[in-house]
Amino acid sequence: MLTENDNFYGILILFLYFIFLTDFLDGFIARKFNQRTKAGRILDSCSDYLVLFSIAVVFCIKGLIEWWLLMLLVIRILVQGSGMLYFIIKKTPMEPRSTPGGKVAIAGTMIYLVISLASFTWFRLPVTLKLSLEILLGAILFFSNFEKIFLFLEHGKKTGVNNMEPAP
Repeated sequence: MLTENDNFYGILILFLYFIFLTDFLDGFIARKFNQRTKAGRILDSCSDYLVLFSIAVVFCIKGLIEWWLLMLLVIRILVQGSGMLYFIIKKTPMEPRSTPGGKVAIAGTMIYLVISLASFTWFRLPVTLKLSLEILLGAILFFSNFEKIFLFLEHGKKTGVNNMEPAP
């Protein structure tokens, strides 16, 4: 189990902060200098989800986040991945693009993970505040799925893939 006096967790907080900061700077620099590519957007999205999922699993195992919050993150990843995969299989891939809900979901998760670890090692969050933050992030993760599903349906309509009419 984690201990409050372990300097390792302080270093881990700084490491997480560094990972999240470089992710932000990478996107900022790409936009600023018009260095955006389709591959870059796909890799950035995949790396975001992989890092967040990996950290969230470890945090859940260590008792730093609740299992239901991890499940909402997994659902978010599955909705995103399965929708993109569906259109790739149908040979009408979607142009990867970020959405306001997706940006808030990713940033909110990053911030919550850092706060969770920091509150374990450096300060104690009141239980009601921690629960409130968890519920807020859970709601963001949950509702951001609908934004993504709407975009998938819109893309399907535009490409004719979602035509659910029975065959004659």
